[in-house]
Amino acid sequence: VYQKFVKVDWVDNDKNGEWKYDGFCIDLFEEILKLFEQEYALPYEFYPYNGSYDQLVDHVINRV
Repeated sequence: VYQKFVKVDWVDNDKNGEWKYDGFCIDLFEEILKLFEQEYALPYEFYPYNGSYDQLVDHVINRV
């Protein structure tokens, strides 16, 4: 719904598909990481999520 904030697309390239993430929040997150990359290593992966905000918060709290 908020494609300007985060857009998630499935890219199918020769039987090996992958998720592509784009949008304001993704760009902002990656730019902020650049500020800290010399002092901190912060590994991360994006995952598509199709649930409510409350469900997402519950997942974070429960370390799912």
